[in-house]
Amino acid sequence: MLKSRYFCGGSILAVALTLGAGSAFAQESTVVEEVVVTGSFIAGTSEKAAQPVDVIGVQELAKQGAPSVVQLVKTLTSAQSSLGESNRYNGGAGTASINLRGLGSSRTLVLMNGRRLADTTAAAYQGGGQDLNFMPTAAIGRIEILKDGAAATYGSDAVAGVVNFITRKDLDGFEVNGNYSFIKDSDGGDYDASIAYGKIFDNGNLLLTAGYRARGRLDAQDRDYAVRPFESVFYGGWSGSASPGVYTNAAGTTPIFRDNGCNVLGSQELSGTLKPVTSGGALCRYQFSNFNDLVNEEHHYQLYGEVNFDLSDDIRFHGEIAWNRNDVPDQRLSPANLTTQFPTANTSGSTATPGYNNQTRYFVPASNPGLIALRTACAAPLTAAQCAAMAGGVATSQTSWRLIGVEGHPLNSDGADYQQIEQTQYRVSAGFNGRFNGGLLDGMGWDTALTFMENKGIVTTNDLLVNRIQRAFNGLGGAGCN
Repeated sequence: MLKSRYFCGGSILAVALTLGAGSAFAQESTVVEEVVVTGSFIAGTSEKAAQPVDVIGVQELAKQGAPSVVQLVKTLTSAQSSLGESNRYNGGAGTASINLRGLGSSRTLVLMNGRRLADTTAAAYQGGGQDLNFMPTAAIGRIEILKDGAAATYGSDAVAGVVNFITRKDLDGFEVNGNYSFIKDSDGGDYDASIAYGKIFDNGNLLLTAGYRARGRLDAQDRDYAVRPFESVFYGGWSGSASPGVYTNAAGTTPIFRDNGCNVLGSQELSGTLKPVTSGGALCRYQFSNFNDLVNEEHHYQLYGEVNFDLSDDIRFHGEIAWNRNDVPDQRLSPANLTTQFPTANTSGSTATPGYNNQTRYFVPASNPGLIALRTACAAPLTAAQCAAMAGGVATSQTSWRLIGVEGHPLNSDGADYQQIEQTQYRVSAGFNGRFNGGLLDGMGWDTALTFMENKGIVTTNDLLVNRIQRAFNGLGGAGCN
């Protein structure tokens, strides 16, 4: 279980210079829509500032069919390699991020009403960034995107730019929305529903929203571009660490043979015949993308509340509370990842020099019946010298072997492994802003707030027990075996 928290408050900043007379908190939406503070603490007009700020309003979102945040990010030319689909390799399935100018999500700052969000719990894997799925879709009034660095204003996490989600202040009454997207081969398609209630008072407003969004599972096998043959120029999704895999001498220094079965199981050889055993370059290629989804089954739940009111002509209060849950009930995975943990030299019997954490490779002793049969037969393409090298036992290759590969998970019908991910996030923010009236600071704006946010992620997944794997190699397995 991973947690990330963010706590901030107490600073007073000059944020606006009032232009002209009248109240600083006029309720007309046309005036509010022209105030942009993203990337600068000085208010200005929407898209005419010196910095390149794009503003996407409610009307523009409606013209795009009320897209989800993930869909919206895909339409931004300034965003590259943003995550939001299966997120198989970042530990963040169910989350979404934005990557402005290709500099990474950890260098793209995401704000909500000008306040920071805590990093997603997946940040430990993907290097940082905030979860866009946290944003209460029904409450968003506009999105400001600064496509230039703002490190001087916000810090190093804004080197690539800033995305500021600003909630609406103009809703007076109820609003219900729903969308459904049919996606070929998807299990149920994508759909969402939300309800919002707003009330505008003489000196402020209230906003309450609730939303639900679901995504249907889309198997990688359902798209020909996702699972490519090894002969293709784009051969992503293949690994040389496989089962069947490569075995070395007991010291772990010299490859001896590759397990006979690469072609039998329908995989792809890198070179040569069934058992090219003289070098580490002969690998059995394993296509792990067979066991992945392009889109996971996802469920997202959102609650949001906000209140704004004027305490006086020069002081306004803003308070908000948000809660979000991302649920991925069955993420399909490769049946086994690369082998990173091994028994120690004391338990494996290998003569290999211990490496990281005093670990050596899995060791198959000379007494293993399978190894005895292989040495006894010693058929081509194995040579007598190679069979003799097995006399002291063999070790699994640290880079070209994994416990479960081409054959798939033995307990699941589709051969994949599964894990469940649940992430819960909540955020509370409150503050005051206004302007000085009189004195040396007359007309200068100020803003102070206190914000707390917590992300909690629970991942339930299977793992491999190294001691039991080694016992199996030793020939010790099954009921009653000591």
